[in-house]
Amino acid sequence: MAMTEPPIVAEERDEAHMSGRPVMARRRTMVAGDPSYRMVQIVWFLLGLVEAIIGLRVVFRAAAANDTGFVSFIYGLSAPLVAPFRGITADYASRGNVVEIGSLIAMLVYLITAYLVVKLVRILTAPRTDAHGGTTTYD
Repeated sequence: MAMTEPPIVAEERDEAHMSGRPVMARRRTMVAGDPSYRMVQIVWFLLGLVEAIIGLRVVFRAAAANDTGFVSFIYGLSAPLVAPFRGITADYASRGNVVEIGSLIAMLVYLITAYLVVKLVRILTAPRTDAHGGTTTYD
């Protein structure tokens, strides 16, 4: 299955009839597909959240936004995320506007990390072939 392909959903409907009228209806939904689908969705969601927070920080710093309200909230949220990357390179500053190169590096590192985590999940949950002729099973 592709990385963005949703699980397969099949619906089954049973009806019992007496004298031409339905007296009982039962519907069963079966979901099958890639067992890692939800985990991959969670990883990409968390990456999007982290990238959005750091991205807003970069934009606010570059625009020399006043450190009040929502801007202060974003700075507080993003500070621990970018802390390991501060000081890697000098920031570019001009007339109060600052481009934090460390924050951009943080965004790249988080992207690469999420990609590797998704690949690891795919490897660990890949279908395996059994010894009797190649049918695939999920553990």
